[in-house]
Amino acid sequence: MKPLAGVTILDFTRLLPGPYCTFLLAGLGAEVIKVEDVGPGDLLRHFPPLIDGAGSIFRALNQGKTSVALDLKQPAGQAIAHDLAAQCDLVIEGFRPGVATRLGIDFPTLSAANDRLVYCSISGYGQQDRWRDLPGHDLTYAAMTGLLDALFPDTPRVPGVQLVDAAVALLAGMRVLAALHNTSHGPQYLDVSLADAARALMPGAMIEARGPGPDVLMETLRGGERNDVYLCADGRWLALSPVEDPFWHRLLDVLVAKRLIPPNQPPDSETLHAIFRRRPASDWFDLLSAAGIPCAPVRTVTEAAIDDPPAAWDNLSRKNPAQAPTLGEHTIPWLQRLGYSDDEISRLEETGVIRTASGS
Repeated sequence: MKPLAGVTILDFTRLLPGPYCTFLLAGLGAEVIKVEDVGPGDLLRHFPPLIDGAGSIFRALNQGKTSVALDLKQPAGQAIAHDLAAQCDLVIEGFRPGVATRLGIDFPTLSAANDRLVYCSISGYGQQDRWRDLPGHDLTYAAMTGLLDALFPDTPRVPGVQLVDAAVALLAGMRVLAALHNTSHGPQYLDVSLADAARALMPGAMIEARGPGPDVLMETLRGGERNDVYLCADGRWLALSPVEDPFWHRLLDVLVAKRLIPPNQPPDSETLHAIFRRRPASDWFDLLSAAGIPCAPVRTVTEAAIDDPPAAWDNLSRKNPAQAPTLGEHTIPWLQRLGYSDDEISRLEETGVIRTASGS
């Protein structure tokens, strides 16, 4: 029995942050009802590469979920959302502040009919922040919070991974789990922001930036003898982080034993870079890891994903893509569970309130 078996989630999110959060919760056993607009649905459905007409990232994040397509701008669509929310334990939405209220799916409205409801809003800067109305994506939140500066001082670059989007999914998931553990206290509202998630990725930097200085941890994390990456003889890189004294002394012992440095003369950064260029990265990894020194070859994403896939992605591959719902695939089954008649469902489809798997 998975820990969230029996928990039902109504998911109004799209793109990466919210869907990744509900993907993780589904992995813990929750049933997820993904609510999409009647067209085009979650934009990730159309983001290449496409497999059988659906984006591979969408397939991965939404495997095992059900899809209900509603026009939330119509009162009848909002009424269906209210009916669904009354049956759910958690509602999660990812609109800009104020949008959920305009669509009639805000916390006061949905919790009025469900006194055990946990309601989580994921937004850029939070519901009350001065930047609350600003649009944004992963990169802009990393920039605004100082995360880009922490990663790439002086010359900011695009990280290449959605650090903040993934972090907010984890942060929201943690808060949701705590709230679901405490539903006896009535409806609960959770305000989770991408900005807070970005700050959560750099606690040391945040603490040092607000302290008297100097920024010892930040200087260490940005490279030096005890924390750096080294180009090796084969053109590959090795990450090496003997930050603590015991690891540093082990490294010195190895280098002395190999007659690469003289005893009692710790090398500076320039000397270490010259030393590591003498051998392939794999040789250094074998030698140093055997000595219990923290190091790792810098692998490509593809190498890491193929060699050591996380358990959550075990059934994902481009040759055997994950099964995700088509847009509106489960609209009819859910409406039937809510007690809607076939005639009512037909009228709702004819008026564009819903979209079903057979709809165009």
